[in-house]
Amino acid sequence: MFRILSILLPLLFLSSSLVRALASPLPPLHQYVVFFSNTSTSSDLNAAQFLASNIGAAVGGQGLPLPIVTSPQPDSPMIIVGASATLMVYPSLAQNLSSLGLEGYLVKALDFDGVPMNIVVSGSQSTARGTEYGAGQLLYELGFRFYTPTVNVTPSIPGSITQKLDVYSIPALEYRHSDNWQFDLSIPWSNVMRDNYLAFPYANPPGYVHTAYILIPPETYNSTHPEWFGGCQLCWTNTSLIAELVTIVTGILHSQPNAKIISVSQNDCTDYCQRPEEMKVINEEGSPQGPILRAVNTIAQSIEKEFPTVAISTLAYQYSRKPPNITVPRPNVIVQLCSIECEFAVPLSDNTSDLNVAFQQDLKGWANIMNRIYI
Repeated sequence: MFRILSILLPLLFLSSSLVRALASPLPPLHQYVVFFSNTSTSSDLNAAQFLASNIGAAVGGQGLPLPIVTSPQPDSPMIIVGASATLMVYPSLAQNLSSLGLEGYLVKALDFDGVPMNIVVSGSQSTARGTEYGAGQLLYELGFRFYTPTVNVTPSIPGSITQKLDVYSIPALEYRHSDNWQFDLSIPWSNVMRDNYLAFPYANPPGYVHTAYILIPPETYNSTHPEWFGGCQLCWTNTSLIAELVTIVTGILHSQPNAKIISVSQNDCTDYCQRPEEMKVINEEGSPQGPILRAVNTIAQSIEKEFPTVAISTLAYQYSRKPPNITVPRPNVIVQLCSIECEFAVPLSDNTSDLNVAFQQDLKGWANIMNRIYI
């Protein structure tokens, strides 16, 4: 079974801007309290506790966490965590926070009555994860390193913080996962590394990939609908097959309300359907991907009003890797572009490898018609 790998390795997290410069020193970190509002989200509380415990371990002498408070402390320097707490102290940041989207964050040292004092760590007002990513960023700025859930570096933080904390970051990739089983074991580490696959649960069943025969098992349908099958794949142009897939996908999504992605994708074999109706579309589109994507688009269109936060995922894999000439994926369609044929001893961008050059051409072709490509 082919495993997908949609990656952005953590502290290479792509951002819209990352600014560092020297500034007036901040107060010593052992003087800080961590402030989050009692109207904050559970994500904000997680971020506050993570910062308090880690910074406390670095500066507290006895490893005690920094104090956590739920109301502003004007006489104490604060690490202000989350949008609710931030806007209580700095309401002028409302527009900055609203621009962060679901997963963006800012980490910013700010004056209070003209004195360099507070550190803001916040995502947007509606975010589920941005503040936790920001907490990881602040610790990274301070010299912490989290290599695995159990292998960390806790720095000796100097008496004064001299670097300018001014980070505004919005991720460039929607889905980031390095296929590391340890992410299942440690949510805090997952957040520090900005791995967000837990935020995009796939419907299971049918699972991540190669779901055609899970959705339409031959043992159930072959006797009544042999026209739905060809080679070791489905015949995606068949209208009654597509109608059945719509019914099945809708039923799965009703039964799994937390799912954000459902895979409707080819089996792990290359003997694709070559019935006349299928070949007509393949010839029109210049790729065996054509029938698959047309079917997936129809399913995606049928669910988008009832399930506006769900995407249909399909594969561009082996025989279907080349993008079609005509059909464009709908906005709620994800194409997982598979590099299994590539030469991995060199980068995918290496032009001395014919295999990698061919993949680059397919990647550019897909990029010309969509922006939800998972690798």
